[in-house]
Amino acid sequence: MPPVSKTRAVSDPQAFSLESVLQDLRFAVRQLRKNPGFAGTAILVLRSSPGTNCVES
Repeated sequence: MPPVSKTRAVSDPQAFSLESVLQDLRFAVRQLRKNPGFAGTAILVLRSSPGTNCVES
């Protein structure tokens, strides 16, 4: 498989690079630090949702 060039990664939504993934993760961490209340709520919701799917009614 040939290496993905930056121009192909921009034009092809299926192609991505490790650099873009790391950039997205850095952005996410930066946003969560700016809004700690939202971060706490998001973590609680994501943490509790698998448990609620396992409970039988």
